[in-house]
Amino acid sequence: TLRQEKQRITHLYKTGNLILLLLGVLAGLLITGLYLTVQRRKKLEAARTGFIAAVSHELRTPLSLIRLHAETLHHGRIPESRVSEYHQTILNESERLTAILNNVLDFSRMERGKMKLNLAPVNLTEATHRIIDSFTYRLESDGFKLTEDIEPAVFALADPLAYSQIVFNLLDNAIKYSDDEKHLRIELRKGEGAAILKVIDCGIGIPDKLKPVIFDDFIRAPNAEVTARRGSGIGLSVARKLAEKMGGKITVENNTPKGSVFLLQLKADDETARS
Repeated sequence: TLRQEKQRITHLYKTGNLILLLLGVLAGLLITGLYLTVQRRKKLEAARTGFIAAVSHELRTPLSLIRLHAETLHHGRIPESRVSEYHQTILNESERLTAILNNVLDFSRMERGKMKLNLAPVNLTEATHRIIDSFTYRLESDGFKLTEDIEPAVFALADPLAYSQIVFNLLDNAIKYSDDEKHLRIELRKGEGAAILKVIDCGIGIPDKLKPVIFDDFIRAPNAEVTARRGSGIGLSVARKLAEKMGGKITVENNTPKGSVFLLQLKADDETARS
């Protein structure tokens, strides 16, 4: 009948409109998804470009110092009393260069899922003292006061190279982001089932909004206090990933009255309990 035909046409019209609406929504979602993907890709490319520039800058500094001091020594332009100082600078900058390259290599291996650690009982007390010794000249040259509270015979299940890289990154950051109050403190102690390392500085600190992401890749605060200092944005990311691969964790909290406290926890080895 005519009435039934009208109802059928009305039903088809409504169904068609509903289909068009759904298609419109799907098209909108697709366009939004494509836009967000493009934006994320642009941000990633910008981050990678900035990373390459930052790493290049970080490499240039120690390389320039090594070359300058080596040339000066080669041409005999300094008094004998300062030769040891120049040798020490070359050694320190070589160690810093190695650490920067290790960060890049470790980051690359982790990105490709190729990072492998060899966990074994490690005497963190001895390892930490060795790392501090490698920083002594740099700390003294930059006017830092370092205090230590390191318990004897603190053992953990760890990879010694990975542990050294973490501590190097934390100390390097503490030096880099300290201004007038050049005071660092390192603590190492035995906890309940864990070995606990703290690196404490009195520097510029970390904004609250960045604390949840400070260990992510390529994260650096956008303010001038941070951007004026060299940095690749992967040091803390590498430290966190290395800690997690050793079954541990790394966190950050505020120091009082200013600065930051980085806390590394690793699984204690049985030797810790026996010592």
